[in-house]
Amino acid sequence: MDAKTLFDMHRLMLGNEVIMTYSGYMSQGLLTSIASVLKQQIEQDHLPKKVMRNIFSVFVEQYENVVRYSDDQIEDEGKDDVRYGIMAISKKENSYILNCGNIIKSEDKVKSLREKLVNLKNMSEDDLKAFYKQKLRSETEEGSKGAGVGLIEIARKSSEFEFDFIDLKDGTSFFLLKSILK
Repeated sequence: MDAKTLFDMHRLMLGNEVIMTYSGYMSQGLLTSIASVLKQQIEQDHLPKKVMRNIFSVFVEQYENVVRYSDDQIEDEGKDDVRYGIMAISKKENSYILNCGNIIKSEDKVKSLREKLVNLKNMSEDDLKAFYKQKLRSETEEGSKGAGVGLIEIARKSSEFEFDFIDLKDGTSFFLLKSILK
């Protein structure tokens, strides 16, 4: 990459009020470092504690979603998952916007994930709370690498959330999850 391209990216991020971005391989170990920097950033805005906790919680859930489910990974048996993705956090007026994205290989995964997200988007706050409690008490879904509540937690803590899938025409899709917190 040349200097002009990097500078153009820098200017684009400043113009979109991006306070933090990371694109590359992610692991649980890296999460601690990035989360520490994010915490310092959001503390400077003197937000109410609940808003700060929600921003931080959604960030961690989005990050873990990439680390657990991105299909672009370094395979090293016996080691922690190291998977490729992108995270971007920006501010707009009184809102924080958290974006994460990663590659998904299977059309079945895309279909299943889209259905889950549409269902969550259509739930009320009370429905989300009840569904969250139900999921905590139920058996872990096949193929899940956690309690299966990460997306529910993102939906509960976000003022709104959006998602998209871009078909990459090679049997993979790029998955984007966007959360807005006020």
